[in-house]
Amino acid sequence: TPGGGTIVAFIRGNNQGTGAGVLGEITLGATVVALNAGDYVEMFVGQSSGSTLGCMNFASEPFQMTKIGGTSGAPPTAASVYKSGAGTQSVANATGTLFTYDSDDYDTASIHDTGSNTSRLVAPSAGYYHIRGSAWWDTNATGYRELRIKKNAGGSYAGGTNITVNAIASAGSTVATQHEVHAAVYLGVGDYVELFGYQTSGGALTVLLDVGRQFSIVLVQPSSSVGSKIGHQTFTASGTYTPTTGTAKIRVRMVGGGGGGGGAVGGGAGVNQAAGGGGASGTYLESWLSPGAAITGGAITIGAAGAGSSGAAGTDGGDTSAVIQGVTYTTKGGTGGQRMLSVASGTNSTYAQGPIATGTAQSAGDVVIQGAGLGGMAAAGGLLWGGSGGSTPLGGGGVPPTSVNDGQAGTGYGSGGSGAQATTANKTGGAGKAGVVIIEEYA
Repeated sequence: TPGGGTIVAFIRGNNQGTGAGVLGEITLGATVVALNAGDYVEMFVGQSSGSTLGCMNFASEPFQMTKIGGTSGAPPTAASVYKSGAGTQSVANATGTLFTYDSDDYDTASIHDTGSNTSRLVAPSAGYYHIRGSAWWDTNATGYRELRIKKNAGGSYAGGTNITVNAIASAGSTVATQHEVHAAVYLGVGDYVELFGYQTSGGALTVLLDVGRQFSIVLVQPSSSVGSKIGHQTFTASGTYTPTTGTAKIRVRMVGGGGGGGGAVGGGAGVNQAAGGGGASGTYLESWLSPGAAITGGAITIGAAGAGSSGAAGTDGGDTSAVIQGVTYTTKGGTGGQRMLSVASGTNSTYAQGPIATGTAQSAGDVVIQGAGLGGMAAAGGLLWGGSGGSTPLGGGGVPPTSVNDGQAGTGYGSGGSGAQATTANKTGGAGKAGVVIIEEYA
């Protein structure tokens, strides 16, 4: 019955003529609605000509319904919102007015917030969306009515990007003007749309935005398969991370700069020997971030490599940091390797690299691995072992020299340099390797 059930969508049009052969045509555009198993929809028509009118429903213009949804019965990414209570809002004459909505008919993906920025429908993932706006203008015969959909406008009629606009004449002084606007648009993660009204009646008009006149959005085609990799950014120098459009989830891997290897002090003429300790690797951190909203980036600082020193301890590596989602993630640089003073070749002497502080884990599920380097050792009988530089999950540390020589540089990001080996003259520890930030981006 026309008075039963729940209104899903409603449109009213004007008579388009009175002459013979002039047909009036009215189209109710696509509407997205949540239905449970067994629910059904029906279409009703009515008119106020004063007499019976014929109504044709051509095969080329059918009443039809299409299911939109994910695999295995997953709901579509969609939302439909409305204004509760009286459901009205006032629109001043010749003034672009933002419509706000305090209730959800349905919202499957946190698209709408009923507490703040209530005008916005926010895309939770990148793709092509169908958007529908509907309103019912109060009776007034003067001027025209306009509905406009804008992207990222910040609530300003003059701001953002125009998606579409539909302007129609008033339906008259005794009949409310039913109005719809539709659009298909590509939205990136965090982009949003808003609906604005505009009218030229000469005074303020009330517009109805209740159930049946919702503002709705549905994802028709994702830009890529959910979870697929869409980008990869590697920072070996300080800079700024700007997420690729469509990024919904990221894997962050980062490491501080590796420490320089320890030097070895020569003993001059005679049977003396020394071997420096390896520089510690920087702290390594790995984390997956899936905030359920647009990923935001920020400053990237790459920790410098520690240097090896002649006959002295290696210098520490620098800290690496990255600002993501407003949080600063930090991984500490590795400590420089210790030096070894010259000792008689018949004496054993070992200098092991001590532990270093780890970077702070900023979210659940982080993997944090602290760095370390191996000690150097001088043993009886002229045996020397410079300490190996600390390795990281991103590569190996400096390899000890095979004879009296300077240490070797670390090769993997954030790795430490190896310690030097000396007899008569001072030798220099190997340099560490600078840190890195690697960000893999997923839809």
